[in-house]
Amino acid sequence: MQRKANRQKRKLRCFEYKKLKLFKLLLVSFRKHFLTSHPKFEPTPDYTIAVTTAYNDHMKSKKAKVDTSQQLHQSILSDKKPLILSLIVAIVAFGVFANSLKGDFVYDDNRQILMNPLIQNPQLYTKALFSDVWAFKGDGNIAVSNYWRPTFVAWMIINFQLFGTEPFGWHLTNVLLHAFVSLLIFLLLYKLWGADLFSAFAISLIFAVHPVHVESVAWISGAPDLLAAVFLLASFWCVSKKANPKSSDYDLFYFLSVFFYAIAIGSKEIVFLCFLIHYLIFRYFHEKSQVKAIKLTLPFFTISLLYFVIRYQIIGAFSYAPEDSTDLKGAFLTAPTIFLFYLKQIALPVKLCANYSVQPVESLDFSSFFMPLILSAFILLLMALVARKSSLQKIGLMLFLLPLIPAMNASFFPRDNIVHDRYLYLPLLGFLMLILPELKNFVLRFETPAIVGKPERIGVGLLMLITLLLSLKTISYNQVWLDDLSVWEHAVRTDSGSASSWVQYGAELLERNRFEEAEQAYNRAIEIKPSTLALLGRGRSLIGQKKFDSAVEDLKKIIEKPTDELDLYQLFQSYEAIAIAYTEKGEPEKALEVLLQARKRLPIYYASLTVKTAIVLYQLNRKQEVLQELETVKERAKRELMPESKSVFFRLGLLYAEMGRKTEARANLQEFLRFSTSFKNKVTVREREIALEYLNKLK
Repeated sequence: MQRKANRQKRKLRCFEYKKLKLFKLLLVSFRKHFLTSHPKFEPTPDYTIAVTTAYNDHMKSKKAKVDTSQQLHQSILSDKKPLILSLIVAIVAFGVFANSLKGDFVYDDNRQILMNPLIQNPQLYTKALFSDVWAFKGDGNIAVSNYWRPTFVAWMIINFQLFGTEPFGWHLTNVLLHAFVSLLIFLLLYKLWGADLFSAFAISLIFAVHPVHVESVAWISGAPDLLAAVFLLASFWCVSKKANPKSSDYDLFYFLSVFFYAIAIGSKEIVFLCFLIHYLIFRYFHEKSQVKAIKLTLPFFTISLLYFVIRYQIIGAFSYAPEDSTDLKGAFLTAPTIFLFYLKQIALPVKLCANYSVQPVESLDFSSFFMPLILSAFILLLMALVARKSSLQKIGLMLFLLPLIPAMNASFFPRDNIVHDRYLYLPLLGFLMLILPELKNFVLRFETPAIVGKPERIGVGLLMLITLLLSLKTISYNQVWLDDLSVWEHAVRTDSGSASSWVQYGAELLERNRFEEAEQAYNRAIEIKPSTLALLGRGRSLIGQKKFDSAVEDLKKIIEKPTDELDLYQLFQSYEAIAIAYTEKGEPEKALEVLLQARKRLPIYYASLTVKTAIVLYQLNRKQEVLQELETVKERAKRELMPESKSVFFRLGLLYAEMGRKTEARANLQEFLRFSTSFKNKVTVREREIALEYLNKLK
């Protein structure tokens, strides 16, 4: 653009020079002609000067018009530059994650979406919004996790209504959310928070392509991070607009800011401390007094407090300790290690996978606690010193730390799952806001008269190089999250010390009937850290290999544990697996005994366990008891959320058909099809096919 402008200027100067030369020739010719024709006329020097001056004034006027036109053109280009850069950010954010659109449902998606009647049945929407996100694993009336996220649940309900069980639409909304977050970051930094154009572009662009976001974007169940970011940034936008005294909608923006903050906390609880960032916005962008800023921040603090009061009422506790989690002392000792791990993931995102083998620190060793503590304290001190330089960097430091603090409490997680890349979605933005302006200023210090403009070019070149490298890593890592098997193969290959990864890998091998490989995977998990899931998985793989005694031995280790130390659904699965082992071994009486014991111990799965009991009774040719058992739990089966509970109607339909009672058979099979419409697990899908075949025969 600059070269084109210079070329036009040279052409203009050349053209004006030719016109001036022509004018002088005409003047000379006129003087000769006039003197010849009118000998009495003698032009004076003043006359020549006057004519020449008039011509020069005319040319200056034309040149001024040209310069004004060029300035207007440059102004238009300058006004369009932020728009162009914002579009680049959004397009790049979408583009680097576009290859994740062909992915399937993976990991928690299979249960939270495909086997979750709370988001599929409109009659259960209220219960879904006022239950923890894993309530469908029980009867919907007791909490089975620590996560109450009504915004995320509402998001799943909307997506299920739009896309059903087709993963493309779910992936598309995730990628669009991420692109919108990246765009919002650019606009917020440049329009409202005073960042210069290059800094705003660099921060939003690196955020858009960073590979630590793959878990949040390419994995459908990572949407809580995206939703929390959208609504938290929207809250910051509104409160920053309120800070502008020229805003006509002063109170409206304040109300919207509080509202969006509440929606953000409902997306993911880790943002509950971010009301402190609102305080900083009031303090530095409002230029309010400390007391006034505190008063304006109080509604945001109240929202955080209210969220935890409601959450406590819903899940019945502040927090449930997961199986084999560390205590508060261990969480304190582990915090420096987790902090350094996350810094490494931001600065050098080379080793990325679904799970990591970072373990809680249990003792006051120099290498495991004191050295990470000293290094963490030194880094935090440097960050604090950098943050003092501008309001933007102060907000960046808070945005880095506040969402990260809850994620650094290792007592909230199982020992083998204390770190995950998804916890860096918002902290990465804060880190970039803190560090990139400082790096830019460092590069500009090298500017001298001899190299004017070169530091800016170096900065742009570095930005493009970093963006390219990060984009390539992101595009490559997206491929890992396309299906379950690739996720866990990559995980055990990347970090072979994670027991959780070996358990999940074994589950995928088991799903594909690769029983011996699955057993090896579970053995590796148990070598690292024995767990209920590892024993359960190995027991199932042994059943697949017809090693029933060994399977029962493993599974009994689970059911012998106290109930309050176990995940109830895993306990249910253990009883079910023991019953299958006894049945296939030819000992149905023992299977029946186990199922009856399970039904007493797990009343929330009463209908589902009754289905298993009925199958065993049928094998014992006790059909009248089967009929009685199934008829007794019909109403309970309607209330239970497990897919297995709906099989009560399927089994009744088949039994009535066998007994020649066609009316009852049709009624129960139709009930089964109505209740199981949305379930996509293999067993239910096969039962639906059989039910349809029977209904055709019963016409």
